[in-house]
Amino acid sequence: MAEVKNAFIKSKMNKDLDSRLIPSGEYRDASNVQVSRSESSDVGALESVLGNVRIEDFSTITGVSNISCIGFLADEFNSNLYLFFTNYSEVNLANPSYNPSSSNFIFSYNTLSDVATLLVEGSFLNFSKTNPIYGVNLLENLLFWTDNRNQPRKINVSLANKNNASNPTYYTNEDHISVAKYNPYAAIQTYQPSIVTGSSVGDYESTLKDVTSLYYPNGGIGTVVSSTATTAIINSVKGELVVTSDNYNTGASVSYIDMTTGYIIDVNGITLDTAIYDTNNSYWDITVSGGNLPTLTAGQKLVFNSNPYYDPKYAGDPSFLEDKFVRFAYRFKFDDGENSLFSTFTQSSFIPKQDGYFMYTDKENLQKVDDESNAYRSTVVSFVENKVNKLDLRIPLPFVNYEIGQALKITGIDVLYKESDGLSVKVVDTVSISDIENSSGVFTTGSSPQASVAVLFTNLKGGIKIGEIVKGLGITGYPTVVSFEYDENSTTSGVITLSDIQSISTGVELTIGDPNFLVYSYNARKPYKTLPSNEIIRVYDKVPVRALSQEIISNRVVYGNFQDKHTPPPSIDYNVLVSEKSNFNLNNGSAVVSAVESSNSVSISSVTGVVSVGSKAIASGIPSETFITDVTGAIITLSKDVTLSVSDILTFEPVSTSINTTSSVSHPNSSLKTNRTYQVGIVLSDRYGRQSTTILSNNSSFLEINGNGFIGSTLFSPYIDNSVNPIDWLGNSIKLSINKVIGTNKNYINGEPGVYNGESTSVSYNPLGWYSFKIVVKQNEQEYYNVYLPGIMASYPTNTTLELGDTSHAALTSDNINKVPRDLTEIGPDQKLYRSSVQLFGRVQNSFETITLNTGEGSMQYFPGTATDVVTSIAAMDTLFDYNNQDPPTPNLFPQFYSFASNPLIGKISTNDKIGQIATTNFSTFTGTISLTATTDLIRLIGISGDTSNVQVGDNITGPGLPEGLKVDSGGFTPEPATGTLVSAQASTSTNIIQLSSGSYSIGDSLSGTGVPEVTFILDIVVNAGAPSTVTLNQNVAVVNGTQLSYKAPATIDATISVATTAGSAVTVSSFETPGIQQLAVYETEPVVSSLDIFWETSTTGLIGKINESILTTSSSGLAAAGINSYNTAPFTEALWPTQATPPVYPAIFTAPIYLVDAFGQQIPVSQTNSPLAIASVVSGGVNVQASSPYFVLTETAAGSGQYNVVTTQAYMDNVYFNATSALNIFTFNFTANVNGQPAAFSETITLNNETPIILSSTTEAAPHTGLISTAFIQPTVQNIITLVGYNGSAGVIVDASNPPPNRSQDLVWSKESEVSSDGTATNFFAINASTGAITNTGYQNTSMPADNYTVRIKLSDPSLFTFRNVKINMGLEVNNIVVETINGTLGQTSGGAAYTRTWFKMFIAPRNNIVYGAATVSSINSGTSIEVTNVSGTIQPVQKVFVNGVLASTVVATFSGSTITFNNSFGFTIGDALTFESINIDLSSGWYYYVDTTNLSQTDPWGHMIANSGAPVTGGVIPVPSGGVSSGTSCDSWKRFFGSEAQAATDFRNGQCIPTLFTFTITPSYILNPDPVNFTFEYINGVYPA
Repeated sequence: MAEVKNAFIKSKMNKDLDSRLIPSGEYRDASNVQVSRSESSDVGALESVLGNVRIEDFSTITGVSNISCIGFLADEFNSNLYLFFTNYSEVNLANPSYNPSSSNFIFSYNTLSDVATLLVEGSFLNFSKTNPIYGVNLLENLLFWTDNRNQPRKINVSLANKNNASNPTYYTNEDHISVAKYNPYAAIQTYQPSIVTGSSVGDYESTLKDVTSLYYPNGGIGTVVSSTATTAIINSVKGELVVTSDNYNTGASVSYIDMTTGYIIDVNGITLDTAIYDTNNSYWDITVSGGNLPTLTAGQKLVFNSNPYYDPKYAGDPSFLEDKFVRFAYRFKFDDGENSLFSTFTQSSFIPKQDGYFMYTDKENLQKVDDESNAYRSTVVSFVENKVNKLDLRIPLPFVNYEIGQALKITGIDVLYKESDGLSVKVVDTVSISDIENSSGVFTTGSSPQASVAVLFTNLKGGIKIGEIVKGLGITGYPTVVSFEYDENSTTSGVITLSDIQSISTGVELTIGDPNFLVYSYNARKPYKTLPSNEIIRVYDKVPVRALSQEIISNRVVYGNFQDKHTPPPSIDYNVLVSEKSNFNLNNGSAVVSAVESSNSVSISSVTGVVSVGSKAIASGIPSETFITDVTGAIITLSKDVTLSVSDILTFEPVSTSINTTSSVSHPNSSLKTNRTYQVGIVLSDRYGRQSTTILSNNSSFLEINGNGFIGSTLFSPYIDNSVNPIDWLGNSIKLSINKVIGTNKNYINGEPGVYNGESTSVSYNPLGWYSFKIVVKQNEQEYYNVYLPGIMASYPTNTTLELGDTSHAALTSDNINKVPRDLTEIGPDQKLYRSSVQLFGRVQNSFETITLNTGEGSMQYFPGTATDVVTSIAAMDTLFDYNNQDPPTPNLFPQFYSFASNPLIGKISTNDKIGQIATTNFSTFTGTISLTATTDLIRLIGISGDTSNVQVGDNITGPGLPEGLKVDSGGFTPEPATGTLVSAQASTSTNIIQLSSGSYSIGDSLSGTGVPEVTFILDIVVNAGAPSTVTLNQNVAVVNGTQLSYKAPATIDATISVATTAGSAVTVSSFETPGIQQLAVYETEPVVSSLDIFWETSTTGLIGKINESILTTSSSGLAAAGINSYNTAPFTEALWPTQATPPVYPAIFTAPIYLVDAFGQQIPVSQTNSPLAIASVVSGGVNVQASSPYFVLTETAAGSGQYNVVTTQAYMDNVYFNATSALNIFTFNFTANVNGQPAAFSETITLNNETPIILSSTTEAAPHTGLISTAFIQPTVQNIITLVGYNGSAGVIVDASNPPPNRSQDLVWSKESEVSSDGTATNFFAINASTGAITNTGYQNTSMPADNYTVRIKLSDPSLFTFRNVKINMGLEVNNIVVETINGTLGQTSGGAAYTRTWFKMFIAPRNNIVYGAATVSSINSGTSIEVTNVSGTIQPVQKVFVNGVLASTVVATFSGSTITFNNSFGFTIGDALTFESINIDLSSGWYYYVDTTNLSQTDPWGHMIANSGAPVTGGVIPVPSGGVSSGTSCDSWKRFFGSEAQAATDFRNGQCIPTLFTFTITPSYILNPDPVNFTFEYINGVYPA
């Protein structure tokens, strides 16, 4: 059979042309098809397109009817779809809100099994239909997504719902699904309750311990030889034996070592009374007091002042930390392999050996210890090494240990280690989640025996760890777990054996360890791995706050178009102070209920610790988060109703642990460096580690708190002065007083996050608000040296008053030469005298007090100012002072310089104040001249100058040729006789030989008298018989005969050894045990100043929410204003309008009044209000709208009520509507008040709510402004159809054409949503002006536009809302000349036929445009469809009608080119035919229409018959009109359409089938007057186009 094919290779749907005229390759209409693009023979063929099949109804699964899918991901590899659903649509895009009742879901759907699995559900997902999932990717099992509303999130699809549960619980909060993981903000704690000194409520101790030393620095150990109850003989003593008579006020405590366990056993109350060394037997006899010794075994060790933390089973390296300043931190490890940020590091875990004390012990037969002398000899302090070798690191947990695994999805905790001089961070250990969960626990006591070590337990949560302390009601002391045993087939019940007998009631909850901490014992072992550098520099998380795009690139998640951080407050109101560290105080307390006063108040007694306003109250019967709001005498008022009874025990904790003072215990030897400038800042962080920049204080005023003066964020820490007792001084620390709440402003536009709120059931839920803070400090003064000096000499050694207070001197030895270096840049080759550019601060000076053994009074604190001392000269001693060792000055004070015999370098120091002591301080010295050359141990001296009153055995003897270390022996010093013996000169002489009368003088005796110089002595004697003796002297004399001279025997000094002495040499004897200024002195060098402005983190952190509560509740003057009460902004829409016009009554923006509240949400009494609530400013779009004409006023509801309505004003009405500039829709109210003398300022940001705009047909249209808008009959040539009226929501539904609200037409946009003809076919003939709302007919020149009733759906949009309204446009054709004509004639082709009468209706539908005409003459004929023409005029174009010699031909023009015309149908043209052409395509609906009634022969009611046939009532209706010309219609009882002129149409009609052939006829017309045809719609049958 013949096969017809149509290839639609143009792929074009054409609805413009008549069906008969559609070109090949195009099609009129199609549905669910596509054109084949194959390369085979079927190219261009239509083929079916796969359709959609409904496979799942998620509304049914979830039970939520109006959910929408806002995102999906197709995992084709696993045949899974991941779908995101929500029923919530955000109304206010400028300031999104959270809806706790919203329904949000994430599903997976497997297309193979047709199984839908709910992965996550909950309002915390915070989805919105207005924020689709912009980016979603699957990386292995991790599903990542972002919606630019929340932070980027992810889940593990393998873990989310393994068992396809109907209510999965694996992911239940933001912590679980955030890409940025929880940030462990808190530093490790290094203090704990003290078992050694405390009680069950008591003292605390540092967790930094030395567990390898047997005894304290002033303790010792000995081996027992024998013992009685109060005495013992010991030998092999090491350390010190402190007895009652020593300077410690008490003897050493006595303990012994258990020979089996190795542990030290303390003998309570016994102290060492006496200790006497038996030189004959080489042992010590000791006695004790305060009790009896236990039975001791020979060889057992006695320990004095024992170390209570000694651990004989210590398994670490005791020396590993000795030379290290180590800090510790931790990080969480999560179930998908992520690691959290590092926590804040601790302070350096360093306690110096001997606790930093210089020790001095000098007892016979015990090792001497003199740390001060060792320090200046070596110029280092050797005991400043870390004594810590075990640390109990108390890692704070954000959830109790047995819940943290599920709460944060962690798998373990890394314990981190960092050395002060290293950049690397290392991992000490990784603690698994099972170890964490078993580290502590809580249980309920079962029916346990009274007074027993066995305790039955049930309902165990967590674990039991042997050695942990058990605490709780009824527990006394510190019992620890010795052993435990579970009941059969149970891990939650059993029996625990304690170390001490306890009497515990049944049903009491007890705690094992501390579930809020993971206690990790670090035994000074080396870390096992070093973290890579990219983890070390990850100090904050870079995961965006919000992101608009997300993609996976090379297995990395990449975000784009994101907000990477929060906007921090520009400043924080705080003050800082440097002062002595506060005593340890956790600000907790306890009390006993003595009477119940009301549902929320009780009387208390037996109060201990801190019980004050703001304290959190804890007890059975008290709801969580209950605080003290008032304390009046013994009555406390609580913030919530409680259920308490008399004798109930209450405990109290501070609102915020940030107010606790713990450093005096946690780091007892740490102190803030003095003489430094500090700048203190605060860094805020959200819960997931996005940190702010450093925020400084905006408060530079002086603030006094408890007698301490606080200033702004920058301060100078001076050296302490002499008002501080160094013995009691704890060290200094920085205190920070935060005066106002932090970070409470929340502004979505500006990126201010507000304060964290993790309650997903609250409308205030804010998971990305500021969560924590840490204190950071900038201090640019860095490295410095301590210069340990062997004393400082004030003034000069040769003149003790010269420049006293302005000049001092010190010997520079050993490493001090490098600490105080000489300037060697500009010197000559023979330079011996140098200067130094090092600036010095005096810190310790040698004492002026006489040194007493076993007391540390040789040195004293020096209190410098801010000015520095300068070393102006450095030279060897002999160069600096022109010192001659052969001829020293007398008295010779140079031995005051340490190691003076070696000619040390001496620094001459220009001082601002006296430092050190003058040369004669605590120093006995004399100098004499040797008067006899000999080798002897008895040195003869004359001319002695100095102090000889206190020469001691062991004093130093120095002089030329004498060996070092020569000292005074037991013979001591024998002075010269007080008076000499007279002798006469026997001759005059001027030489050194003199004649003397006889006497008993000897060689070496001194000689004095007139003409004899000082220090003259006899060198030789020649006795002349019977004549004067000839005496040779050591120097010339000038005497005359007869002069009386005096001689004396020399003084003698007994030396320890025989030495060669030379007459005339000087000898100096100086004190040994009290060497004057040679006691430790310390200078501090000026620090190096760093150019790097770096803030260093401290270990001080806290929660912002808690510190804000503390600020508001802990003032001594009473509760401060925390803000205003909760309010409902439902009325605050742009629809606000005066409720009364004259006089105007302006509405309020809240549903109820607002008032001041305290931190507990209670209204503050007006009596406590010093200044009432006031609006300081309202900022919108950066402008204070209260500045000139305020938009808002506060109106008190009643005088003295303290409650206010925020009322709008006319300025508000004139200016406010929901603006396209979103910032103008946000109003930040800045309120002020003063309560209890405390000024308060707080902000509330509210957002104007939008109202849906309305569309009106005119300003006079009455409400409700909905429904169809219909136009009147519009001619097809009309362009402007209707101009609609649009109003935004300002003033709501009020429509006052005479006085419309001024902003009603602002920020509106018109658009056409859709357009259909009367049969629902989409068309596109109309447009609307986006600004004016004017609808125009864009098809009025399109002649193929059918006449029809068109429905145009119009959309009116404002900045966030929109509305729709349908407009029906009656686009008709112009119907003219509706007439009735009656024909009368005779039938047949000849006369004589029967009479014939018929009536018909005739009408003319005018074309919508001028017809395009053309003309030509046939010149030749090519074929039946092709001719050549001449005499062409007008326009000839395709699809024109053709009239041949005035008669319409049955064909139309196909093409016209040159002189050739082709037609679509064959026609018998003749050469010479006159052709005229009309544009048939101009208007297919125009022409002459006839309706003839062929059935109603009576012709009584032709109109009614036509109406009846058409189905229309007489009063009006639809009358079908066929299209397509003469051949259309199924019978003559229908309208017939004819082309051509009126005459041609009439001829064609009469020649048609409806009228028989008539021989003669007449036609009589008459106009139709009734019924009115305007009420009728004439419609085309084909397409039902209204005419």
